[in-house]
Parts: sequence; structure tokens; C-alpha cells
Amino acid sequence: MLSNWTSGEYASTVHRVVTPSSRTAGDRYSVPFFFNPDANALVKPLNGNGEAKRALEILQSRYDGTFNK
Repeated sequence: MLSNWTSGEYASTVHRVVTPSSRTAGDRYSVPFFFNPDANALVKPLNGNGEAKRALEILQSRYDGTFNK
């Protein structure tokens, strides 16, 4: 969403999981946190450049780009 609000000025952080080295061997736990707006929320670029889109459109395009390769 931040990328859409800022017309691409700020991009999403790349998320990776790295296997711990043998020096730090032990169990690894990951707890995801997801926060999404109302699917019908209108997301308008703050600077007025670009078109407003519904949050669901933006999220769906991100999911499609990730999982439908």
C-alpha cells in the first residue's frame, strides 16, 4: 500500500528467511503479522500522480505477482 500511496517513492521491504549457521544452531520460529485494509478502501496517491485503486485490486496484483509465476 505504501508504494501506491507514494507513487512508487517507497517500495516494500524484501522479505527473506535465512537458515541459521551451525554456530547458532537451534530451533527457529517465525511469527508472521499481516495487516490489510478493508478490501473496498480507495487508495489514492498522496501527491495526486496516478490513479486511485481499491485495496483489493492492489493486494490481488501483489499476490498474483508472487504466487502465479
